[in-house]
Amino acid sequence: MIPVYIVTGFIGSGKSTFINEQLQYRKKLGGTACISAEQGSVSLIKDALQLSPDKLSAITPNQPDTYSSIADEIATYINKTNPKEIWIEWNGMVSFHQLETLLYSDKLRHMLQIEKVLYLCTDQFVASMLPGLGNDVTSQLYSADCIITETDTHHTLLRTYNREAKIVTAPTPEKVEQLCRNSTWGLIPNLLVIGITAYILLVTAFRHDIPYSIHQCFAIITGLIIEAVPFLLLGTIGSTVIRYFVPQSVLLKLLGDYSWKSYGAAMVSG
Repeated sequence: MIPVYIVTGFIGSGKSTFINEQLQYRKKLGGTACISAEQGSVSLIKDALQLSPDKLSAITPNQPDTYSSIADEIATYINKTNPKEIWIEWNGMVSFHQLETLLYSDKLRHMLQIEKVLYLCTDQFVASMLPGLGNDVTSQLYSADCIITETDTHHTLLRTYNREAKIVTAPTPEKVEQLCRNSTWGLIPNLLVIGITAYILLVTAFRHDIPYSIHQCFAIITGLIIEAVPFLLLGTIGSTVIRYFVPQSVLLKLLGDYSWKSYGAAMVSG
């Protein structure tokens, strides 16, 4: 699946300039496709697929006919350009849930994967405009993985909208690239558990003072693994059902406020 980086924020926040800086720094112009949902004062250095803001505003989650033609247009563009990654400049006045509806449509869900959502904002916007805007605009802020600001003046206020997002001030292109990478910290505990488990099993199997032969020990270990297969299969089926049939907006609504809810749900499901 193609990783998608989404840059959101109110008009005038510098989204086009931000994307241009990233494309220049990452030096992946040849393998990058751009999709723009608004026409700003700065043009993207990479020819982008231009989407109509009016059509995007009309997207209704439960009515595929309101976005099927847009999904077809994006799918055709992807097949034509065959990119390794995609950057989307999202319209500052269109709900993020409408973008999710579009990207998770039947036509695109097997092609694209949202990698990071970055929200850009200026101090003036946060201080004077953000508190008075509606849900369409704030939904972008709620859904951001990273919030990028000019200064740290309004970080406390931004935290009230999104407690989970990283908030960074005027990052360099190198820092942004680091933020866009998937964290590997989740892999380290898993490898540690696997290593300890393997060590215990091997030490137990090769002890000389237990009344079992090596073959019997390996038979026991194999039996335990085989017993675990149905539960692994059940978990795989469950995660697949959630991945393809439960909208991300529903998961965000139910579990997005606090990370402990997600951890608790995962533990209970396991």
